[in-house]
Amino acid sequence: MEKISLEYIKCLGKNKSKESFDELLRLFYSITEIDLKREIVSSIGRQNDIDRIAEFINKEGFSDQPMELIYQMYRTCLYKGKFDQRMFELNEDYAKTIEGNDNYYEIRR
Repeated sequence: MEKISLEYIKCLGKNKSKESFDELLRLFYSITEIDLKREIVSSIGRQNDIDRIAEFINKEGFSDQPMELIYQMYRTCLYKGKFDQRMFELNEDYAKTIEGNDNYYEIRR
């Protein structure tokens, strides 16, 4: 397996191109280390292709992902929601999901 660094992922995030986005998606689906995946999600959120970002978050954000990734996707929605209605609506959905998770964990205590 190839060794991927945080710096490499950050460079991909700064390079806002279709090729970088494609590579970030490939890495997201092939890497299991949570710190790297969180940086991949962050770098996907830095890209300019709102359609692809929204598609990715719609697909992965409401699936069985660790909360570290959910919160990073939520941060992307918060920021991009200032400029795009779809991201604003995803932000609203995330707020409900996160609130539900917080309530679940509070009840379990």
